[in-house]
Amino acid sequence: MAIVGININETRDYILKSDPDKDNPTVFKIGVLDPLLKAKILDEASAFEVSSQNPEDEAKVSYKLNKRNYDLVRFGVKGIENLIDPQTQKPVKVNFDTVNIGHKPYLVLPAKIMGMISPWIAELAEEVLKEAVLSESERKN
Repeated sequence: MAIVGININETRDYILKSDPDKDNPTVFKIGVLDPLLKAKILDEASAFEVSSQNPEDEAKVSYKLNKRNYDLVRFGVKGIENLIDPQTQKPVKVNFDTVNIGHKPYLVLPAKIMGMISPWIAELAEEVLKEAVLSESERKN
């Protein structure tokens, strides 16, 4: 059988490990990042510098983990169901913003929603990263 590619338009449901409402949880629609966007996010998160003046100096490495996580969630979460607004105590209707990278438009979560879900950004970012990895059964197909 031929290789089956990854569908970058597909999403899967994800419920936070700490969601208190097991009967009616908040559901995050986790999507796949296109390869160029993923590379941009991951490359911008790290920097490596070697001193050309003194080869004995140690290399400097920096990693912007929080920015990486923020961007992964902002671009990788494609929908949210049953997120409760802390002010109104009612479900939030998530309206996405559009940003252009190069000549391509991307839908992203707005800053207000990112603020509401800030305690769970690291967990959601790891789920976004998992999405572009084929499972064992997918590899076999």
